Amino acid sequence: MTVMSTACGPSTPSSPAPSPPASSTTLTSVPSTGDWPASTPDAEGLDATILGELVGRIRSGTYGNIDSLLVVRHEKLVVEEYFGGRSASDVHTLQSVSKSVTSLLTGLAIERGRLRLDDRVVERFPQYAPIANMDDRKARLMVRDLRHGETRRNTD
Repeated sequence: MTVMSTACGPSTPSSPAPSPPASSTTLTSVPSTGDWPASTPDAEGLDATILGELVGRIRSGTYGNIDSLLVVRHEKLVVEEYFGGRSASDVHTLQSVSKSVTSLLTGLAIERGRLRLDDRVVERFPQYAPIANMDDRKARLMVRDLRHGETRRNTD
């Protein structure tokens, strides 16, 4: 499984840094850290040429304003690129990206048997008991409901 994440943000970077030329398709080497093991695309069965072409298109603005691209394969970081003067240390507003990442991680947990769509949400988080204002709606809420954005809230 390969996970790709991109981040978009305002057009003005918080701390400009030199970026490779827009036409560059060279991938930046990813260093291993204590937080995240790194590898190369080739070592993890990905085509570095295709990834380099993608990075070149992002650098040239083909996809609009993208701040970063991270690609994970086999639990190793294989691509970590920043665009438009952005860097890993920049604070970044995620906006709706969080929903996509949460959905992706939910899918991975389901695939690995750690979570089921029919699991009751409150039963998955016993460390938060007692739940404030607990009622039947909260007790019935399932992972499936959250994933589809159906929290059964009465908004009238």
